[in-house]
Amino acid sequence: MMQTPMTRRELLFGQRRHSAAEDTDVIGDETGATAVEYGLIVALLVLALTGALTQVARRNRQNYRCVIRAMRGREPTRFCERKGA
Repeated sequence: MMQTPMTRRELLFGQRRHSAAEDTDVIGDETGATAVEYGLIVALLVLALTGALTQVARRNRQNYRCVIRAMRGREPTRFCERKGA
């Protein structure tokens, strides 16, 4: 009896599939769905944090520029006057 050649999956994991019934278990399996959902939540959090930290960095940069202008004796910009920096 001639044996079929092994697939890459079988070579890597050492598993041989013997019946088509095992394929239906893969379709109904939902274990990876939770990981995908958590991945999407983390991605949204990263986007929100990136946006918030970008705004904080811009505001800090403007505040430091106001301080530098004041230390050099220059006139304050509208931002400096408005924010009281």
